[in-house]
Amino acid sequence: MNSVTFLCHPFHRGGVTRWMVEAADEFANQGYSTSLVTVVPNGFISASGRPTMTDLLNEYKDIKVLTKSVDLTFELGIQSYRELVYYSLVVKNIPKGTPIILSDDASVWGAGKLLSKDYPIIGVLHSDDPAYYYLHNRYKTFLASVIAVSYRIKRNISDDNIKVIPCGIKMADFPIKVEESSFLKLIWVGRIEEKQKRVSDIARIGNELNNRGVKFKWSIVGHGDDTELLQMIDKFGLNKQFEFTGWLDKIEILKLMADSDILVLTSNYEGMPIVVMEGLNMGLGVVSSKVSGVEDITEHDEAHRIVRLYDIGDTESAVENIISLKVSLDSDKREEAKQIAAELYSIENCIKKYIDVFKHMKSFGNEEVSKFNTISLIINNIFSLIISKLRYLKYRVTS
Repeated sequence: MNSVTFLCHPFHRGGVTRWMVEAADEFANQGYSTSLVTVVPNGFISASGRPTMTDLLNEYKDIKVLTKSVDLTFELGIQSYRELVYYSLVVKNIPKGTPIILSDDASVWGAGKLLSKDYPIIGVLHSDDPAYYYLHNRYKTFLASVIAVSYRIKRNISDDNIKVIPCGIKMADFPIKVEESSFLKLIWVGRIEEKQKRVSDIARIGNELNNRGVKFKWSIVGHGDDTELLQMIDKFGLNKQFEFTGWLDKIEILKLMADSDILVLTSNYEGMPIVVMEGLNMGLGVVSSKVSGVEDITEHDEAHRIVRLYDIGDTESAVENIISLKVSLDSDKREEAKQIAAELYSIENCIKKYIDVFKHMKSFGNEEVSKFNTISLIINNIFSLIISKLRYLKYRVTS
C-alpha cells in the first residue's frame, strides 16, 4: 500500500494545521496509509488555551497518530534538540522511503533535513511571507519537492523543483440562504493581529460603511489580542454593529458563513487563504485585499462576478466593492461561488495533484546529511535541558 506521513508541530495554529489533518484524511480516502507525527506538550508556557494537534485528530479514525509526550525541555530548549526529537520519532515509527510533508515550523523543517537521507521530504510554502522564503532558502537542497499554494509564491522563488497546488478544502454541503434583510451581513475570519491580517482596517471599513448610511452587522471570528481593534470600533461608535465570537470550530464557522452575505479579507499578505475557499464554498461574495492566492481566483472566467479585489489599505475601495457586490449578489451568483470553489479547491483534486508529484519528484538520499547516533542525542538532550532550565528561571523571575 502507498503511504504518506505528515510531520507537524504540537499546537493547532489555524489554517495550515487544519489543512494538514484534512489532507491526511483525504490521502486515506484515496487509499494511502496515512500517519501524522507530532509531539504532545506537557505543561507548556505558550499553550494559551490552544488545542493540540492530537485534540484536532480525535475525530479522524483513518489517520495513524504517532506521538511522544514532551515537557518544558522541548519548549524552552534549543532548536537542534527539537529537531532530534522529531527525527527520532519518525525514524522509530515510519518506514524509510515514505514521503513526509512538513508543517510550517523551523524545527520541523530542520528535522526534515536530518530525515532527507532516508525519506523524500516535501516542503509546502503556505504564505507569501519572508518566514517561508527563509525556510525554503535554508533547506531547499534537502527537499525532494516544493509545493507553493499560489503562483505569486512560485514567481518569488527561483526553483525548478516547485509546483503550484492550492491546499484545498473539503466541500461542505450547506444550503445557501438568500434572505431579504434590512442590513448587510459581513464576516471576517482569522487570527486577530495587525502584522499579517491588518485588522485595523476592519474598523476603518466599518466606519466608512456607517458614514455612507449602510446598515450592517459584522461577525469577527478568531482569537488574538483584540484590544486595539475594540478601541477603534468604540471610538467610531460601532459597538452594536460588531460581534466578536472568539474561536469557533469549523462547523460553527460554516454555519455563520451560511448566514452571511460577504466575506471580507483585509490582510497584508497571505498564501491561499482557506477562509476564502470556505467562503466561496458557502456561496459568499468575497471582498479581499490584493494578496497571494486570492489573485489566482480572478483568473477564473466567472470570478469577477463573485470576487472583488482592492489595493492593500485602500479601505474606501473596499467599501465600494462591498456595496456594489451586495447589490448584485443573488442566488445564481452564490451558486457560481460554490461551483468555483469545487472546481479550484476541492481537496480531492488537490490531493490527486500531490500524488502525481510523488510519482515525479527527485529521489531522496541526500549525502550532505550525516547520521545521528545515540551520543549526539544525549549531548543535545543535556545541553537543551540546561538551556531550558535557565530560560524557565528567567521566565519565573520576569513574569
